[in-house]
Amino acid sequence: MADDTMPVKRRGGARPGAGRPCKVIDVPPDADPLVYLQMLMTSKSSPEPLRLKAAVALASYKHAKPAAQAKKGKKEQQQEAGEAIATGGGRFAKGRPPLRAVDSRNTVGEAR
Repeated sequence: MADDTMPVKRRGGARPGAGRPCKVIDVPPDADPLVYLQMLMTSKSSPEPLRLKAAVALASYKHAKPAAQAKKGKKEQQQEAGEAIATGGGRFAKGRPPLRAVDSRNTVGEAR
């Protein structure tokens, strides 16, 4: 008769250290991260998904986005829209200055 108080050992599943060992890439100790990514991307011994991730990460450093295609963020768009409203007509445009009442009888320099 089995005792229900004993813990049951689980079988199967992932175990640490199981599977094929990873291949090692020889990288000089003074190499910067871009050199490491480039070596990882061009290495034939690296698995394909890892090479693809290295290529994607390296692309942003090697090929920058053109300035014309760079989208503006939400804050920049709101700032430009606010400036356009403030400078060009519209409801919130700066109004005309009030009219001055000029007394034609007074000449410059004379007091009333």
